[in-house]
Amino acid sequence: MSYPTHRFRSTAVLLVALGLLVSCTRTEDPMTTVPRTWRIPGYKNSVFKDVMVLAVTRDEDVRKALEDAFVADLSSDYTRARASWKLLPEHADLTEDKLEKGVRKARVDSVLLVRLLGVDEDEEYVKPRKYYKREPGKHRYKNYYRSSYEIVKEPGYFKTNMTYRLESNLYQTSDAELVWSSHSKTVNPETVDEGVTSVSQAVAGKLREEGLVR
Repeated sequence: MSYPTHRFRSTAVLLVALGLLVSCTRTEDPMTTVPRTWRIPGYKNSVFKDVMVLAVTRDEDVRKALEDAFVADLSSDYTRARASWKLLPEHADLTEDKLEKGVRKARVDSVLLVRLLGVDEDEEYVKPRKYYKREPGKHRYKNYYRSSYEIVKEPGYFKTNMTYRLESNLYQTSDAELVWSSHSKTVNPETVDEGVTSVSQAVAGKLREEGLVR
């Protein structure tokens, strides 16, 4: 797996659509996993205490929702997290110089940049199944015994799974270098709020697990 080694300033121009709005039928709760992480070899600096979250998307509503979700999950007694939309409101016209000035003005020690890598769609066949459904009896015990369990049969069916792959890169502002990166997968979010909450909780959890924030 190859992770980016460029500086965060050069990524500011990659304004791609995040596209977390989902209209297909879903039967499962959104779930995010983080199967891949990377950190700069030999990095042993102290944990970051002041993080700016920057979501790379043309959709301002999605940007705000995603950044606010990360801020909520990263913030603690030890970590201050701030949404970039409050500091850099004109995201569509954001240049490298504007980003640099905004980061300096905010005096943060790190920037977490989140962007969509792609959306995968696949069809899955769910096998038919049967199970026993217990029904409450209302009459005599012999009738209750016979009618307590009903066999329920569900036919097989096809369902469409949507997987949203996101990349989260953590940069230290002292030299603008990439320190940590992750690839996450969110399956079948029904709404933007559910999707971004699932992503932010999973990625923030990984950052804490790996000792980069507290």
